[in-house]
Amino acid sequence: MRGGGVLEHVRGSKRDGEMRLLNQLLPALTAGDIVVYDRAAGHDVACAQLRAHQVDLISRVSIRQID
Repeated sequence: MRGGGVLEHVRGSKRDGEMRLLNQLLPALTAGDIVVYDRAAGHDVACAQLRAHQVDLISRVSIRQID
């Protein structure tokens, strides 16, 4: 049986963009980790960065069909 937990998180203010927060988190990620991202729609760069690190992504999207 496997379990999970929150290993790292980043917090920001209203002035911090999601990409800035993700870039703060990237050094702590390893292959096989899972990132929960509020809304990845329109953040192709974030998706590509996570894929390059072999990190999975769970996110809400604004469309129902994803390529």
